[in-house]
Amino acid sequence: MTKEELRKQMKLIRKLEEAKEQKSEIIFLSVINHPAYKEANTVALYNSLPEEVDTNELIQFSLRNKEVVLLPKVVGDQIVFVRIHRGTRYRSASFHIQEPMEDEIYQGPIDLAIVPGVAFTKGGDRLGFGGGYYDRFLQDHPCKKMGICFESQIVEEIPTEKNDIQMDTVITEAQVYTDDNPIKQYSL
Repeated sequence: MTKEELRKQMKLIRKLEEAKEQKSEIIFLSVINHPAYKEANTVALYNSLPEEVDTNELIQFSLRNKEVVLLPKVVGDQIVFVRIHRGTRYRSASFHIQEPMEDEIYQGPIDLAIVPGVAFTKGGDRLGFGGGYYDRFLQDHPCKKMGICFESQIVEEIPTEKNDIQMDTVITEAQVYTDDNPIKQYSL
């Protein structure tokens, strides 16, 4: 199966996902209790779309508990990250994603990037949305990388290319996958 065929199939699966709110809560608990998140001072997150794991609670929690919280903005064919605060205002931008209105690009180190994806493997391969934004950004910004998704988005294999960046950890409502070694997940 090609990347585009897999992407199309997985987008449909995401739309049909049930109990997103409850599953998102379980994923939230797993993220904030994961050592990579606990040790991070600077966290790069993303504003989720309706069919994705809801990241709003994670963003609000991070604003209260982390030194630096970042969200992406699309600039041309790149993403950049800007620092957000409790009073940050947003606008609907590319792909209907809520982007912060701040323009100052964050230049410092990032400890942990929490990355969206259409699909992931247990070993950390990621199928993005096809633009290569995160792969290009992560290539130049070394940090720990965590993918979050619903268990239904875990696939056996993703066709990968040389420039595809692998996640260190993938968290779903059912498992925490690190180096092909699943760890039992939280439950509500």
